[in-house]
Amino acid sequence: MSRSAVLPQAGGGRSPGGLPHDIRGLLPYSWPWWEYALWGLLVAAVLALVGFGGWYFYRKWRARRDLAITNEDPWEIFGRRLTALRPPMPFSGSEQEEFFFQLSLLVREVIELRTKVPATDRTYQELREPLRRKLPLSTEEVEAVLAFLERADLVKFAGAPSSVAEAEAALSRVGRWLQKLRPRGIDQVAATSVAKGGSLAAR
Repeated sequence: MSRSAVLPQAGGGRSPGGLPHDIRGLLPYSWPWWEYALWGLLVAAVLALVGFGGWYFYRKWRARRDLAITNEDPWEIFGRRLTALRPPMPFSGSEQEEFFFQLSLLVREVIELRTKVPATDRTYQELREPLRRKLPLSTEEVEAVLAFLERADLVKFAGAPSSVAEAEAALSRVGRWLQKLRPRGIDQVAATSVAKGGSLAAR
C-alpha cells in the first residue's frame, strides 16, 4: 500500500470542510436578551457611580477653593454660608440630599480648620476616634456632631427621608457648634493666619 493512501475514517470519511462527519466546528454564541439587559444595567451603574463621584469631589473642591482664595476671616465666611443655607420648598429627594450635603460639608470644614483633622476627606467611621479626642466640645456635643454626620450621610447617599423640621433643627445645632468652635483671642488670630497661609499656597 502506498504511504500516501488515506485510511477511511469512522463515520464515513471527512466532510467537505475537512472535519469528520457530524462535527460542525465552533458555532457562534447566541446571546439571550436578558444578558444584554444585564450588561447594559451594569455599564449604566458604573457610569452613574463615576459621574456621582466626580460631581461630589468637584463640589467639595470648589467649596474649599472659594474659602482659600480670600483673605477674609474663614469663620465669618462659615457664618454667612450657614445663614444663607435654608431648606428649599419643596423639600424632598434631591433637595434634601443637596441641603444635607452643603450643611455637612460646612461642619466638616469647620472641624478641619479647628482641629486640623482632614474631616472633608474622611468617612464618618474614620472621624469617630479623632473627633472624640480632638474636638473641643463636651462629650455630649461631640456625640451629637458624630450623630449628625452619620445622619447626613444616610440622607445624601442612602436616600433616607428627611423633613423641614429636621433640617431646621440641624441648622440650629450647627449654629451653636460654630459659635463654640470659633477660637477666641490669640487662638482666633492663629487660626486665621493658618487659613490665610493656606490661601497663599493655594494661589
